[in-house]
Amino acid sequence: MMTCREAARLISQELDAPLPRGRRLALRLHVGLCRACRAYRRDLRLLTDWVRSRGQDLEAAGEGSRLSEADRRRLEEALAGARE
Repeated sequence: MMTCREAARLISQELDAPLPRGRRLALRLHVGLCRACRAYRRDLRLLTDWVRSRGQDLEAAGEGSRLSEADRRRLEEALAGARE
């Protein structure tokens, strides 16, 4: 069975690119059974959507761009640590 730590890593990865079928099915099973990981996935999607929309607002206003890859990684790690 997949651990919550593994699930959190895959949840983050699936935001950037499709997961291989086996990983996607294992994650779906885990998230279906784990309330904490369902909440983490929901919260991370909401946060990601907000950050992306905010980045688009800033770009439209000429105020900058999206988070750097390093900043995004730090934010994801902080969120993962908060769930543990």
